[in-house]
Amino acid sequence: MAMDVHTALGACKDLSLVHSRLKVLEELGLGYLTLGEETPSLSGGEAQRLKLASEMGRAQDDSLFVFDEPTIGLHPLDVQTLLGVFQTLLSHGATVVVIEHDLDVIRNADYVIDMGPGGGEEGGRVVASGTPEDIRRAAVLREAEIFPAHAEDCASLRPYSAVHSHTGPSRPETRFCGSRSMLSPFQ
Repeated sequence: MAMDVHTALGACKDLSLVHSRLKVLEELGLGYLTLGEETPSLSGGEAQRLKLASEMGRAQDDSLFVFDEPTIGLHPLDVQTLLGVFQTLLSHGATVVVIEHDLDVIRNADYVIDMGPGGGEEGGRVVASGTPEDIRRAAVLREAEIFPAHAEDCASLRPYSAVHSHTGPSRPETRFCGSRSMLSPFQ
């Protein structure tokens, strides 16, 4: 079949089992894939979501899902779709662990473990952990310690407070708040 999943949905609307499986693929942001496409041509994120499609609809009480940067190559609207999929898994009793840099995914996490301060040899240590709000609040407090004259400004800009950027192997650096380019991921 030389048609994508979205087109096949319309063509198979009377075949309930086929339609429901195609619908899952579309809900996972894979509606553009051509039916019968070879899997080696898929990106890592696409392959993870395709594998996930086979798990959807099942009871997930004893399931652990680990995703390694599933948002790579995704349009921002598809990231929102993926967040909905994670919520569905959680509502079916699954545990979901996501290794990710996408700020929307991080903001929606129940708990964050930030590893760093850099990558490779520069990383491997827990830099921050807690809920996104806990980490954001800690960044505001750290900002007030470093820039005491601006403590009130940072407190009044709470949603746009501070960002922790880790520049050295052992020393975190906090930059002053105020610019949208320096927003905390936990706003």
